[in-house]
Amino acid sequence: MSDVHELVVAVDLRDEISEGELAELRWHLGLGGRPERLSVVTRFPVVVWDDEGEPVIEDDPRPLLAGRGPRRGWGACSVRRWRAGRACRGGDGR
Repeated sequence: MSDVHELVVAVDLRDEISEGELAELRWHLGLGGRPERLSVVTRFPVVVWDDEGEPVIEDDPRPLLAGRGPRRGWGACSVRRWRAGRACRGGDGR
């Protein structure tokens, strides 16, 4: 048995998509840096605990589809390394 799963997403982007929106999409996929202005997804609420132990909501912008935790970089790593002719090793995206 294996714990590896594949997700393939095909997207037909409209012709009038802006360069800023494309940059944000690349960032969300882990294929580029964070753009200065976020326009597609503008709020990233997370609950954190303040000094008194009370929950508060803060804004913490993160790429939504780039993966987090021990399996970080799941798809983006595959795309980058595939283009470079190299395979990913292990679940950490390296």
